[in-house]
Amino acid sequence: MNTRNRDQNTASLAAETTPTAPSRGSLSIEEQQALIEAARKQANLYEKTQRQAERESLLRLVGNQIRSSLNLDSILQTAVREVRELLDTDRVVIYHFVEGWRGQVVVEEVIEPWSSILGEMGADNCFAGEYGQLYVEGRVRAIADIQTDPGLDECHANFLKALQVRANLVVPIIIKDQLWGLLLAHECRDERVWQEWEQKLLVQLADQMAIAIQQAELFATVRHTAERESILRLVSNQIRSSLNLSEIQKTVVREIRKLLDTDRVVIYQFQTEWDGKVVVEDVRSPWQSVMDKYVSDTCFTPERAQQYQKGRIKAINDIHTSELDQCHIDFLADLQVKANLVVPINIGDRLWGLLIAHECSSPREWLNTEIETLQQLGDQVAIAIQQAELYGEVQASAQRYQDQAEQLKLAIAQLRNTQMQIIQREKMQSLGQMAAGLAHEINNANNFVYANIPYAQNYVANLTQALDAYTTSYDDVPQVVARINEAVDLNYVCRDFPKILKSMQEGSTRIREIVGTFRTFANLNRAEFCQVELNASLDSSLAILNSRLLPDMVIVKKYGKSAQVEGYPAQLNQVFYNLLENAFDAIGSFGSITIETKAVQEDPTETNSGLNEHLREHVLIKIKDSGAGVPADLRDRIFDPFFTTKPVGSGRGLGLSICHDIVVNSHCGEIHYISEPGKKGFFQVKLPCQLPIQPEDPATLSED
Repeated sequence: MNTRNRDQNTASLAAETTPTAPSRGSLSIEEQQALIEAARKQANLYEKTQRQAERESLLRLVGNQIRSSLNLDSILQTAVREVRELLDTDRVVIYHFVEGWRGQVVVEEVIEPWSSILGEMGADNCFAGEYGQLYVEGRVRAIADIQTDPGLDECHANFLKALQVRANLVVPIIIKDQLWGLLLAHECRDERVWQEWEQKLLVQLADQMAIAIQQAELFATVRHTAERESILRLVSNQIRSSLNLSEIQKTVVREIRKLLDTDRVVIYQFQTEWDGKVVVEDVRSPWQSVMDKYVSDTCFTPERAQQYQKGRIKAINDIHTSELDQCHIDFLADLQVKANLVVPINIGDRLWGLLIAHECSSPREWLNTEIETLQQLGDQVAIAIQQAELYGEVQASAQRYQDQAEQLKLAIAQLRNTQMQIIQREKMQSLGQMAAGLAHEINNANNFVYANIPYAQNYVANLTQALDAYTTSYDDVPQVVARINEAVDLNYVCRDFPKILKSMQEGSTRIREIVGTFRTFANLNRAEFCQVELNASLDSSLAILNSRLLPDMVIVKKYGKSAQVEGYPAQLNQVFYNLLENAFDAIGSFGSITIETKAVQEDPTETNSGLNEHLREHVLIKIKDSGAGVPADLRDRIFDPFFTTKPVGSGRGLGLSICHDIVVNSHCGEIHYISEPGKKGFFQVKLPCQLPIQPEDPATLSED
């Protein structure tokens, strides 16, 4: 019930509760006065009882809310609303001290036309430390009229006047012997004498509020501790289970921002000197991102860095009232920061960066639990960074060792390849030397035969002529001659012996041709960089492999008229020898080998992006055989070193690899195994007629 209506109600109640009595004329004055006094006492008792009931109802309401709810805002809002109605006053507020004796109105109930002061920071410069101590001791301040109160100084009167206050009642809210805040009732329209019961009511409510606040703070502390432990476990688990530093940092800033309910959390990494950048950020709308902007804090001095290296934690509740210099204030204001909390991220003795929480909406008093939480998470981030850096070093070392191992493996492979090339080269040189020696010895013996056959043919012709003349001149052949003729059939001998000499001459001529081929092979293996006749080189290789030519094998030669290129004859001999040897291996004991050579001149006006410029004029060599060919799944590997499809012990897998190296690297050509649908595969070699540069002989380099 409103106080302003209570007097009227009391008068009505007095009239209703006055006992029926004789007319006033029949009572004496003393009796009438006694009757009126009795009525007044009864009315006062009723009023007192009603006020007591209303107070108890309000206290029960607040007490029930405290017991049934942990929503502090709802409890305080209910309390100020009910108090304002019960006191029938204009405004009731709860003022909370934030820093020093400054604070803000956290809960308010106000009626029109009086203005709201909710959220305003206290600018009561008249509230000194001694006033605070008086309130801690339980002082209740009741001012009936700020204009006439003798204990109110002018400074305080002007402050209250600015808030439209004419009379006010102030009760402290004390928690653990500390002045948490004030419960204030404001009368704005007129002066007012605050009744004793009103003062007691506010005192009781302040005590109830202190219990609610303490309970809410305890719950918030417990919840904050649980959330902090949860985040610490989450980050620790991530550090143990993951080496993804970026994800760990993102988790930290996201969870911190939610836990502290702040506007922005960043991780700032130092780079050159004391400049750096924000590497991770979590920010809520509408506050701006500082990922690109927050680059260089020119106010960050080496002295301040040394403080952070020693573990300094900087909690700034309000950048404008802190001890920051103007440079730093302007820097933070430009980032929309009103309060911030900074903890270092130290890796050993090195200041890696900073973990920073930004409050952008308003100043903020950072709690000790919040500072401890940020410090602990800063340590966790340092562990994650150190672990990631260590892992990076291990990975780099492992990569270096792997690279070295790969280089060593490659060097060993090159060494083996070079060794086999040298062996092959020596083999070909030995074959050339052997061919030269055989050619010399065979040629010496054959020369006697070849040179004397014409004489023998002349002698046979003369003898035959003489024998014919003798038999013609004498009709009666002596008995001895007749017996000899009958025994040897001189007529047959005379007919057949020239044929034998002719066959011997042809054989000797063939021996001379083979000896010439041997000499060509030997000379090619001794020659340096020069013009090479490929048809002759192919023939010489065939001659060396002639022992493998069986009766059921056919060699088909389709040589072009001119097949000359620049190169190393010995190396090209080795290529053709290896390819022809593979062809013999492929056909087994019967089949055919076809060798084609053709000089090709490409039209320079034709577009052919796949053709090297120096290959526009080239010689094309195709070696085909009637064997089974190379399986499709192995064709991409046939030129790899040490790869072979032959049985173990039948080949080292270097022949085609050496061919590829000689053709491609030493002669700037191309070598491919070509398989056309429905046809046998074949090897195709392209050699430029003229090399762009004279390559060095790799075998010579290997020997060096």
